[in-house]
Amino acid sequence: MPIQKQCEIREMKPLTADIFSMVLDAGEMASAAQPGQFVHIRCGEGHLLRRPISICDAWEDNLRIVFQVRGTGTDWLAKRTVGERLDVLGPLGNGFGLSGDKPILLVGGGKSAALYLRALEHNPYYGFVVDGYLAKVEEPGLGVKFLGGYDNLAAKLDEIAVDEVVVALEADEIELLPHVFAACDKNGVRITMVPFYRDYL
Repeated sequence: MPIQKQCEIREMKPLTADIFSMVLDAGEMASAAQPGQFVHIRCGEGHLLRRPISICDAWEDNLRIVFQVRGTGTDWLAKRTVGERLDVLGPLGNGFGLSGDKPILLVGGGKSAALYLRALEHNPYYGFVVDGYLAKVEEPGLGVKFLGGYDNLAAKLDEIAVDEVVVALEADEIELLPHVFAACDKNGVRITMVPFYRDYL
């Protein structure tokens, strides 16, 4: 559950002209934080909306954020000094564990799927285990188990327990999306889309 508290700034360092690293005394907020989560920070009296800032690191009762000045709110935040207190709400968002216990099913066997698998291989702390993939044809170079064609999705979701279906279809396979959505909706399985994944690596 999110915690709202006044957090003292323990460290404030510029990394570049407009990017800053800040360490907060966050207490139990730090121990509750997970990878992938963020905090909402109130940036002065003149700003109605809090600014969402990703959590960069958390240890003991310390919470580190790294942010770039992009407007008046983050400009105000960049001018804070050690010892000042900030109104912070967090941790927020769906974090992920580091235990490698989140089984996923990959839908796609092309370049997008290959790059997604490579990203997982280089970042094991994401905590995902790929049970297999569905594709038009088997691609031995992917290094994970081939579970058949796309028409096998509904049967595989009935057969194996997965936390999530990751859709990494190519542009010429987009017409398959309604079929994928229907199968996942029927089984109550979450979907993550990675369209044009290779453009973001």
